[in-house]
Amino acid sequence: MRNIIIFSFITLIVGLQSNVIAGEPPTSPYFEIESGTHNAAIYKIATDAGNRFLVTAAIDKTIRVWSLSDGKLLRTLRPPIGDNLEGRPLAVAISPDGKTIACGGVTGHEWDGAYSVYLFEQETGVLFRRITGIPATISHLAFSYDGRYLAVALRAKGIRIYSSMDWSLTGSDNDYDSAVTWVDFDAKSSRLATTGSDGFIRLYKLGTLATIEKFKPYLTKTSPGEGNPSSLAFSPDGGKIAVGYDRPHRVDIISADTLSLIATPYFVDTSDDFMELHNVAWSLLAGSVVPAGSGKWRMYFSEIPSAGTSTGIAPRRTFSATSDDLLTWTVDAGVRIGPGASLSGSAEHPCAIVNSDGSISIFYFRNSNISIMMATSTDGINFTTETTTGLSPANDPDVVKVGGKLRMYYNWGNDTNGTIYSATKDAP
Repeated sequence: MRNIIIFSFITLIVGLQSNVIAGEPPTSPYFEIESGTHNAAIYKIATDAGNRFLVTAAIDKTIRVWSLSDGKLLRTLRPPIGDNLEGRPLAVAISPDGKTIACGGVTGHEWDGAYSVYLFEQETGVLFRRITGIPATISHLAFSYDGRYLAVALRAKGIRIYSSMDWSLTGSDNDYDSAVTWVDFDAKSSRLATTGSDGFIRLYKLGTLATIEKFKPYLTKTSPGEGNPSSLAFSPDGGKIAVGYDRPHRVDIISADTLSLIATPYFVDTSDDFMELHNVAWSLLAGSVVPAGSGKWRMYFSEIPSAGTSTGIAPRRTFSATSDDLLTWTVDAGVRIGPGASLSGSAEHPCAIVNSDGSISIFYFRNSNISIMMATSTDGINFTTETTTGLSPANDPDVVKVGGKLRMYYNWGNDTNGTIYSATKDAP
């Protein structure tokens, strides 16, 4: 067996002692080796709206905050812990502004007789508040996109909604027969969707939160797939919901208006106890796919040589297609970049991003000078401004937004000796 030596630190951990007063977390410390990473399985992850921070909750009873730009560990958060499962976080969420981290699970029951959500300052790691009196184990947490609400899913007795203004209870629904496995807000923070072991999907309107006892779903429907859903997620435009199932492994796309089935893009009939589909998520930046307004999506793609023709350095063209469900695509008329367009130079392997002003920028390979170029459009159809990135030789760009920066990954090399590089610039 291979041995790995890790430079570790001894850390004071808050643990439960026999003299703890009921209703208060423990204060007596004990020693544990800090290895700089989790030493048990990660249970949940979360990111802030700016994709600056990744937060992980693990079975080792720690929460860790990572920098998404470079993967470095920023800090470790340690909720109060006790014997056996006490202190194990099963859920974690970070506020959209990245300032507050919420965690919960088997948390607080040993000394409080009820469960708690712990709230930490992300920047300092300070535990600044406990939301107490929660009647069951916490299975999932989610902040609304505007940061006003924190939704708490429970393994029994439904859901709770808290206001981030003062962390008071603003809504609850106990009318569940079994565990709630997932909660998710739409991007407008106007609706909440839940699912769980009873096989139902429920939709709530957040406008009804003014009266706690009247917070009930306006639409409830049995999930379309066999088995019980394990997770769900609103699409970025709020028009659809992805629903994931653990066994059999299945992903459904359903209407966020009617909860009716649209498509089943993934299905694996398996009884393998070691395989689990934990959660589903939508990508906000899927390479060459960007929002096109009115609930539609636009994909950019380039042509390839026909079979049997010479590849050479003949100019290639970039086109676009539009879809309202990300499954069926209609090719847009005309050429976006390349012969036949305003920008007539060759354009291959496009990658698109949405800028802060709503314009679309495409990064693409130009074979005539073996470089990566960039063009920008206000409507996503007509590209009239082109600049060079200064990257050459370079090919196959893939661009992501990280905070206020753009990071591009690209490659160059031959069939047997290729290399991946990266470059960073301020986002426009």
